[in-house]
Amino acid sequence: AETQGLTSDRTLFLAAAGAGVGVDDRPRARRADVPVTITLEEAYVGASRTVEVPADPFAGMAARRLQVTIPAGVKSGSRVHIGATKGADGLDLNLQVTVKAHARFDRKGDDLVIPIEVPLVDLVLGGEVEVPTITGKRVALKVPAETPNGKVFRLKGKGMPRGRKAGAGGQAGAAFGDALVTVSALLPRHLDAESRRLFEELRELGVSATQLGGEE
Repeated sequence: AETQGLTSDRTLFLAAAGAGVGVDDRPRARRADVPVTITLEEAYVGASRTVEVPADPFAGMAARRLQVTIPAGVKSGSRVHIGATKGADGLDLNLQVTVKAHARFDRKGDDLVIPIEVPLVDLVLGGEVEVPTITGKRVALKVPAETPNGKVFRLKGKGMPRGRKAGAGGQAGAAFGDALVTVSALLPRHLDAESRRLFEELRELGVSATQLGGEE
């Protein structure tokens, strides 16, 4: 009876093992991390790339090229999961994205910092300047009189896309960050005699450098 009990237990164990209890013998997709570099303009609209997937000699897979899509709004350091690609033997692909630094715009999250020089007279008396944007278009910015040097103006919705889920509430501009326009005084150069005389009169009147577009 004791021998029969041991045999029954062994039979149940083998049956459970044969049924795959606790065992996942399904083939797993091969994972590949591929670095991709894009420009800030491409990060704004989205981009496509042909990437080189390395060979895997253990799986008998040769190197190949795949067409991939990078979504708008992606940030430097992001990982874009492509998933199991069709026609690539179930390859699980991840893109490691680097966004190049821009010569004019400095990205801060979903906002874009845009430094711009404004003539000193416009900071003092008020005026209007054109501001470049990431789309290539320019927008007019009204500069109030007596604007201090370093003042930041916020242009709603002129930054980077926030992603697919943003703006679901219907708020205008919610799907994009803002442009943070930082103004600095553009000092006049090569003054003629009349201009120099006017500045000398201002100095005699006691107008300080802080009042003439200086820091608050």
